[in-house]
Amino acid sequence: MQRTKNTTRHNSAPVRVVLLGSGYTSIHAYRSLVRRLRPRIGKDLHITLITRDTHHAFHGWTGDALAGYIPVEHTLTPLECIFPLAQRMQGMVEGVDLQHQQVQVKTESGIQQVPYDHLVIGLGSSDPFDRIQGLAEHGFCLKSIHELHRLRTHLIARLQAAQNTQDTSERERLLHFTLIGGGYAGVEIAAALRGFFEQQVTHHPILQTCVPRIELIHAHEELLPELLARYPRLQRYALQQLQDLHIQVIPGTRIQKVKAGCCVTSTGATLPAGMVIATAGISLGVLKGTEMLPRDERKRLRANDHMQVQGHGNLWTAGDIANIRRPFQQGPCPTNALWAIMGGMHAGDNLARAIQRKPLRPFWFPGLGQSASFGPGRAIAELCTLQFTGQVAFLMRLGFFLMFMPHLPYACLVLKDWLRLRQRLKPSTTLKTA
Repeated sequence: MQRTKNTTRHNSAPVRVVLLGSGYTSIHAYRSLVRRLRPRIGKDLHITLITRDTHHAFHGWTGDALAGYIPVEHTLTPLECIFPLAQRMQGMVEGVDLQHQQVQVKTESGIQQVPYDHLVIGLGSSDPFDRIQGLAEHGFCLKSIHELHRLRTHLIARLQAAQNTQDTSERERLLHFTLIGGGYAGVEIAAALRGFFEQQVTHHPILQTCVPRIELIHAHEELLPELLARYPRLQRYALQQLQDLHIQVIPGTRIQKVKAGCCVTSTGATLPAGMVIATAGISLGVLKGTEMLPRDERKRLRANDHMQVQGHGNLWTAGDIANIRRPFQQGPCPTNALWAIMGGMHAGDNLARAIQRKPLRPFWFPGLGQSASFGPGRAIAELCTLQFTGQVAFLMRLGFFLMFMPHLPYACLVLKDWLRLRQRLKPSTTLKTA
């Protein structure tokens, strides 16, 4: 196995820490470094953030932003607010030279080589366009803000087209929406889609007489299978919410290909489909120069309990891209924002300890809980095995997300949006249901 060279440096030379990506892992690794080593930053410790983005998108609000409950721009935090003590380099990471400890970055001024002593690989995952054939050409994903904006634009265009056409069959086609994936993201987006139409009634009166058809296709026989075994009451509540929102669930169907107007299942059957939105799974790339690093069957980097890539003491990772043993349980940590946050926090803590030449500590986080929203006042939440539904669960979810937003002023903006929500959801704009 290829190993990185010894990172011991002369005492007068600053330690160079490079963060790849501006997601949860990098944010909380940076915060841990600042908390532990703030007096040294800019003196004998230099932190560089490399990302193609200018803002961090808080994905917990994706469904709420899609529905129109909160403005999309309030889910975006400028990176200068999050990483004030780091040097920020905007560009695309092209590769890593592990032997010479350099990162190749494509910027507007060309390829630049950025040296490092410690590298935090927090690039995360991307939309699963490569996992379902034809999805890129005929469907939408929602992992990036760009995709969210594109989806909302197309939704409004379809509503306008449905408003203008006199052809009943064409109107039904335009108001047919197919979602792929019955996990937390799938049920939240399905409910958010219904919420979006409720917000659009005054702008598109066609919605007062024509009900959009929303289908949720799921590969498993049971929706939210992660809840069924331990929390059946939460699963039943979720199913009831989808039923109340008139969302048709199609279980036991795995989609392999998306075409114009239809989806092809794993059995070869063809299902009529409207506008397709995929929320199932993620895709992981392999950064050039890191091909020899240890990975699992899903291309995730194998890391030890200290959040170091196995066999590489100065490579740190967490989040979707990492396979890290889940404390106190079998298998790896889940791929969601909470585990990326806690993993990034621990990676930063141990990185700081390594710089201070202190013993590293194993990852200890046992998990906290899970939640899903179906609209204002309707949610499920599990907190340390305790189960909550309805308004209580919704407020718990709201408080939890606000607490983990990376910048307090933007959390305050989102809180104000929710406090004003009752005024925006007027009874006269209630969507007609079948």
